[in-house]
Amino acid sequence: MATEELIKERLAQPEAMEQIADLLAGSGSRLRRRVLAKDLCDRFQFYDERGYRQTNACLKALRWLGSEGRIALAANAPASAARGTSVRLHAVVRLRYSVHHEGHEEVTERNA
Repeated sequence: MATEELIKERLAQPEAMEQIADLLAGSGSRLRRRVLAKDLCDRFQFYDERGYRQTNACLKALRWLGSEGRIALAANAPASAARGTSVRLHAVVRLRYSVHHEGHEEVTERNA
C-alpha cells in the first residue's frame, strides 16, 4: 500500500481525528496547513527511510479529510504571501564578477 494511503488511513482513525481537532481548536483555526502537517508527521512518526517527514503525503491526507467534511482547514494562503513581497530598486544595480580561464582572470560588469 502506498505511503499516502497509509497516512490517510492513520489520520482517519478516531484518536487521530481527536488530536487534529484539538490542534485546530487550540489555534483558533489559524494554523497553517503545512505547520499542521509537520506537527502530525512528528506526532505519528510519518518519516521516510532517510528520516525526512512525509509532509506532502500528510498534506494530501488533510486535504482529503477536509473534502470529506471531517475537518475544517484554514484556507490556503495566497502564493504571493507565501513568497513574501518583492522590492523594486530605484537605481540600476551593477553586477561585477570575475571569470578565471586558463591562468588569467577576466573581470566583467553588467546591469542586473
